[in-house]
Formats: sequence, C-alpha cells, structure tokens
Amino acid sequence: MSKTAAILHSPFSPQMMIEEHHRSLLLQFILNDIFQMHSALAAKNFECLCSSAPTFFPFDWTYPICPLQKTREHMLLLQQAFPTAKKKFLKFEKVLKKTLSLLENPKKQEVSCYLMSLLKQLFCSIEPFIENCKENENLIYFLIKNRLKIDQLMENQHLHSFLNRIFPQGLKCLSKKMSDLYYERGFQTVIPQIKALIAELEESHECL
Repeated sequence: MSKTAAILHSPFSPQMMIEEHHRSLLLQFILNDIFQMHSALAAKNFECLCSSAPTFFPFDWTYPICPLQKTREHMLLLQQAFPTAKKKFLKFEKVLKKTLSLLENPKKQEVSCYLMSLLKQLFCSIEPFIENCKENENLIYFLIKNRLKIDQLMENQHLHSFLNRIFPQGLKCLSKKMSDLYYERGFQTVIPQIKALIAELEESHECL
C-alpha cells in the first residue's frame, strides 16, 4: 500500500498531526482497532482480521476495512504525529509487520496463540505514545471506559498498573484532575461517570 493511499482512507491528514488533541484521537483509533482485532481473534473470525484493503478509491468507499488494515494505515500517521519517537515507532511497526506476516499463514488457526501474543505486544508498543499524551483527559477517559477490554487483552489489573505508573500521584488525584479539566470545558455531566469509573478501577484492585 502506498503512503498516499493509506492516508486517503484515514479520517486524519498529516497536517492534523501537529495538534495535540488529534494525536490523542489517533491513539484512540489505533487502540480501538486493537480491541476489534482481539475480539475477532477470540471469535476465530480470521476473515475480519485479514480482508484486503480497498483498491479503487473513491468508488469503493462502502468497502468494509478490517481493523488490521486500518491500523496499518494509522501507523503511517503515527510516525508523523510523533517525529521524535523514532525508536518507539519502529518497535510498533516491527510488531505490526510480524502480525501481518503471520496472518498470511494459510493455517491461521494453528498460529492463533502467537497472534494473540502479538496483539499484546502491539498494545504494549503503543503505551509509550499514550504516556506522551497522558495530559489529554479525553485519552485517559477512553482508557478507563475500556478497562475491561484492556484487561481481557492483557491481564487483570493491567490498566490499573499502567495508570499508577504514569500518574504516580495516584488515581484519586487523577480523578480530581480530570474532573477539573472537564468542568473548565463545560462538560460537567461527564464528571460523575469519570469519578465512578476510577472508583470502580480502584475497588477492583482492592478486591484482589
């Protein structure tokens, strides 16, 4: 796939990547792609994972693009969004290429356990970029809303451990910080859900 073709099928443009909130949104798109891949793999739906990309744009605009294909397209923008994180990007690219290569194996079901391992590596390789954007409250909100998906993909309490690592001041302080930011933006209705989700995250950890 050419670089131009990839960007044509993305909701982002290279110019948008200079803005912090667009970088955060790009990460959310990639994370959502990973969640969809995990769901398809768990259901043994390999057709969803490796369907071919559209090739006759714009006439194929209704063609369903698989999550792995979308991730490959977003990867090109990830490099532009974080130009100083070359080593981190190369690690992400390496894991994604391994995943694509494994999906070309005609005996996909026999290698499904390796695919699952690669999805976990893919998630880990995106975490440094998340940490880079940790001040974006929308990104953190997205993570806590998807706690169960993250824990199912990785391991129980993974999100709790990750957030405590990047926010050493603790999750209670994080809850207050996010609430203040959304209050300043005029989104007061979101605050109760944020507090409830973080409290639930803490409670689930204490129950272990």
